[in-house]
Amino acid sequence: DYVIADTSAGNITITLPRSHNGREIEVMKNATPNFLKIVTTSPDKILGDFEIRVYNYGTALRFKAISTGWIIV
Repeated sequence: DYVIADTSAGNITITLPRSHNGREIEVMKNATPNFLKIVTTSPDKILGDFEIRVYNYGTALRFKAISTGWIIV
């Protein structure tokens, strides 16, 4: 799956679904102002945390589901 996050009107939050081993989701921030917050659905975590914030335009993160949540690949 691929998500384009447009933060031009304000900060936004993307919630990742529950992890299913092997699933991949890529999220890209496509506007300069504001930030993008990527959060998990409990009890999943991203590298041990419940959220990641992205501030830079053009940043793309690919998440891969593992048994305990999500990793960034």
